Formats: sequence, structure tokens, C-alpha cells
Amino acid sequence: MAVKKIIKNPTLNLALFAVAFIFTERSLREMFLFSFSYRMMTVHTILTTAFSWAAIALFLYKVFLSKHRKIGNGILPIYGYILIFVFYFVSTLVNSGNISRWADDFIYSLAAILLLSLPEDRKAEISICSWVYLIAAALNILCELITPVKNYMGLWREDFFIGFENAVGWSLLIGMLFSLLDYKKSGNKIKFAIYILLFFANQLMCFCATAVVGALIILIYLVFPFIRNAFEKWNFLVFLGIVAVLFVLLVFFYGALSELPFVKFVVEDVLGKDITMSGRLYVWNGIVPEALKKPLLGHGFGDSTNYFYESSIWNHGYVHAHNEWLQTVYEGGFLTLAAGIIMTALCASKVKSREVKMILFTLLIMLQSDMIAYYPWYLVTLVCEVGLIEADK
Repeated sequence: MAVKKIIKNPTLNLALFAVAFIFTERSLREMFLFSFSYRMMTVHTILTTAFSWAAIALFLYKVFLSKHRKIGNGILPIYGYILIFVFYFVSTLVNSGNISRWADDFIYSLAAILLLSLPEDRKAEISICSWVYLIAAALNILCELITPVKNYMGLWREDFFIGFENAVGWSLLIGMLFSLLDYKKSGNKIKFAIYILLFFANQLMCFCATAVVGALIILIYLVFPFIRNAFEKWNFLVFLGIVAVLFVLLVFFYGALSELPFVKFVVEDVLGKDITMSGRLYVWNGIVPEALKKPLLGHGFGDSTNYFYESSIWNHGYVHAHNEWLQTVYEGGFLTLAAGIIMTALCASKVKSREVKMILFTLLIMLQSDMIAYYPWYLVTLVCEVGLIEADK
């Protein structure tokens, strides 16, 4: 009986949820890879695997065996994510690709999404997640002040506590989602103000151009009420259309557009990039013809790494397309891209929170010039999951 009480203790359950979330949430994974020793990395891998399988097992129990089986709208992005990876699996199988890599990345990323559907106390869940990112953001600045940026893995890039500069941008964007929702539910202005300051301080410190674009969208949203009203009243298909136009302009016409003075000003003076956007122009020009060779199902999950190794593009240090939609077309074909876009549209149509819609739009814009490597559509699904479980309550 005592053991049963401990298992059902809500405080203990939320504490376990917090620890599991830290180890399974994929945008935080490099916090462990770059900030500790290789021995700690091994421990991290073991704990991530354990928590991932535990989250999957608990989700299956809740859906099929528990008396409280209701998942609500939160089941929609889960089904969508599984469908996306089914398409990836078929593509990888047809192209005799690496099924083991597909399985590893799918299981680890799916676990974090399933984990979010488990807690019954949504307010406490969002509060805990917001604290996780607030502490991570504070530690990222603190570690930089104590020991300036290092190159932990011997690579060409610079690494911070949370990871390299792109990883900081992705993780703190998700943190902004939870902070906005936590402020909406709790009204804690001081906590929200602290995260806002930490968020923008980290963006200025790391200065990843993709993250800076995202930070500017968030700043505009916070400053101008009519922008907030637009996200509340407009159909999200309008925003999805903006992203689609941006995708076409960047991938197919950026070479021509890069000659325009305004584009040069934005890329070179505002974002601090060279006009090729750190070689992205070469990447997109190289991978588009290859993607169109197998337009339906693509080349298979993870194949872009092989392609870049074998091409001259490797000289620019890339192993993926730095555009999630283009990467999806290359590895999974237009069928997989269609599945991802339809899932996003369906989920967004059911999301009630303007905060979630804004973060989702910001994320989709950022994914047009970068992506979280090896976990396609993971961040989009995560944001949709949070938006829909929040809408159920």
C-alpha cells in the first residue's frame, strides 16, 4: 500500500516528468553532449534510452489499459508524426538505406512527444517545462561568463552550454512557447520577464542568424498588439502560405534575388552573413536536382549525409539541406512533405492559443534556413502537441 501511494504521489510524478523531459527533449540533447565528459555522455545515452522507452510504455498503457484513456486532440500530431516516419521507412527500405538509424531517431524523438501527453495536470506540466528552459537559458549565460565559448568536439563550430549556436536558438524558442503559456495560465510577470531577458540576451550572445530572425518575429509579436490579434483571428493557412512562398523563393530563386540591394542589405548587414548565407546557396543549388530525381519517395532517411560527403558541397561543412522542407523532399519525397504540411495545417486549425500559432509560424520560418539535424518534423510536431493538449483544457 505504501509503494502504491508513492507511485501515485503527484509531486513525485511531476518530478519524474521533469527529469524525463530533460533527457528526452531533442533540442536540449546537446546540453549534455558538449558540456560534460565522454563518460557523462555515455550515462546520458543510457538515461535517454531508459526514459524514452518508459515514456512509450506509459503512453501505450494510458491509451490501451488505463481507465483514463482520453488523450484528446493531442493524439492528432502523434498520428501525423508516425505517418511521416512511415513514409520515411518506406523510402529508406526501397533505397536499401540505414533502417537502424531511422529507428533510433524515430524512437528518441517520438518519446519526447508522447511524454507531453501523459501528465493530467497541464498547468503544472507547462510550468515545469518553462522552468527547465529558464534554468537552461540562465546556465548558458553563466557558463559563458565563467568559461568563454569552447570547441568541445574539435569541430569548426563554437559550442555553448546548451550546445552550438543553432541548438541554443531551437531550444530557447521552445522555451519561449512554454513561458508564454505559463504566463498566460499563472500570470507570473516576474518569471516571464526574466525569461524574456534571458532569451534575447542569449540570442545576442550566440548570434545565430536563423535564431535572430525568430527572435525578431517574437519581438514584433510582443510589441505590437495588432500582430497578436492577427495570430488570434487569421486562419493559420495564411501563415502557412507565407512559409510556402518563402520556401519557393529561397530554394528556387535565391540565386537571382541575392543580386537585389535590399536582399544584400538584409543578409550581409542585418544578419551578418555572406550573400550565399554561409554556403546555403551552394547547398540548395546542388540538392534540388538530386531531390527531383526521386520526387515521390526520395532517397531514404539519412541519405543526405552520404550525398554531401560525395559532393563538393562537403567543402562548406554541410551534411543536410539546411531547409527542413527541402531535406524532406530529398530524403522522403513529396509524399512525406505533403504529410508534414497537412499534419501542421490540421493541428493548427484546432489550436486555440495565439501564442502557439505565433511560435509555430516562427518555427516554420526558421526551418527554411536550418533544421534540427536527424529529427525531421520533430519540433513542428512538438509545438502542435503542446498547442492541442493546451486547447483540450
